[in-house]
Amino acid sequence: MNANHFLSFVILAILTLLSAAYPYEIPANYVEQREAKRFRGEPIRFGKRSPREPIRFGKRTPAEELEDFLY
Repeated sequence: MNANHFLSFVILAILTLLSAAYPYEIPANYVEQREAKRFRGEPIRFGKRSPREPIRFGKRTPAEELEDFLY
């Protein structure tokens, strides 16, 4: 019983350390790639879409608003 608790504690501690080491910031090149696509007129796709939904071209939200939305 104590071995199970100890093993659970070790696993949770490792997961906690891994999650604390993960960066929560959006990489700068990700936002730059999205902006470059927007300025070239390429469609920006947001995951899966229904077949009848049109691909939207044109302006999107500014990068600052995009970063706020993703957090």
